[in-house]
Amino acid sequence: MDGKIRVLIADSDMEYSSSLVHFLSEKHINDFTVALVNSSEKLGRLLDAGYRADVLVATSYFLKSLESKIMSDLLGRFEGILLLKEGGSQGSELPKFRGYLGIVTETIKYQNAHEIVLKIIDLHSSISKMERPVSKARGSGKIGVFSPIGGSGKTFIAVLIAKYLASIKKRVLLLGFEDISSLRGYFSGMPDGCSSELFLGLKTREGEFEVKEFIWEDSVSGVSVLLPPTSVSEPCELTPDEVARIYSMQIEHFDFVVSDLGAWDSVKSFKVLQTQDLIIFPIRDDKTSELKTLSWVNFCKGFEGERFEGLLGRCVCVRMTQQEDFESYSPSEMGFSDSISFRQLHDQDVESAQVREFVSKLL
Repeated sequence: MDGKIRVLIADSDMEYSSSLVHFLSEKHINDFTVALVNSSEKLGRLLDAGYRADVLVATSYFLKSLESKIMSDLLGRFEGILLLKEGGSQGSELPKFRGYLGIVTETIKYQNAHEIVLKIIDLHSSISKMERPVSKARGSGKIGVFSPIGGSGKTFIAVLIAKYLASIKKRVLLLGFEDISSLRGYFSGMPDGCSSELFLGLKTREGEFEVKEFIWEDSVSGVSVLLPPTSVSEPCELTPDEVARIYSMQIEHFDFVVSDLGAWDSVKSFKVLQTQDLIIFPIRDDKTSELKTLSWVNFCKGFEGERFEGLLGRCVCVRMTQQEDFESYSPSEMGFSDSISFRQLHDQDVESAQVREFVSKLL
């Protein structure tokens, strides 16, 4: 594209959007290539055809009118979104970008077009400077890390994903469904766990409290943590319905919710995993772990059939290994949407190239 910024304008206001496209095409022909959509139907056809661009310039009204599937498909096609607010600085509620890995900036729609041009250029510059890999952009707001196998690295991976997303300026909530000792080693200064009161309240008071009372923010990583119970002896055993209720409790303002899920039995784990958009399934570097995982998969297939097959389509199996030739072996085919082998990580430096590459493969 000769260094030009690829821009898609999305606005149902034909007069305004046409004039903006004309301005970009005529006055800044050396800077931009521009396309325009005025309806969700045309946008859907573009996405189906594999269209991608660097920056989406869209009005909040247009985005809020989209069906969830189109919105989900849309988010994976752009590294940057410039949101044009129709109502000025005090405009209406903005669209939510749950699961979006790119950058969202805002500006006022009805202003000098030159100012919008500067916003597009600045956004594209910010994208270019981001030290992060190109991800698969699965568009997942709720990411669950689960394995029925102990010692598989489940908590390590959940924390790593949460810290990485926070490092690219995403609002992240980390949920831990086991005792606090599994998370405390990754966050210095973490206070005593208190969510046992929240969990008990789910069984008795049905929402007569606010979930933010139980959330602690790590000032170093920027990750918010729903503090797990202090010990496994506290009243923290939840039913699948109670776990699902946690995901609906006043956590809409987070871009991602990452869950370190408990090593539950097959029936409970299946029901909880259904609430997740993306599931990361770690296994240990041994045949026993693989066989136990295969046993879990086969049980769930017999228990839920096609519904479980659909769930596997949202699962990424990851095998951490210390073998030198780690790409020479892959786990047996178990129906996961993707299976990844990766060299064992020993730290959580989200700025390192190895960590960014690893998280990129997962997301």
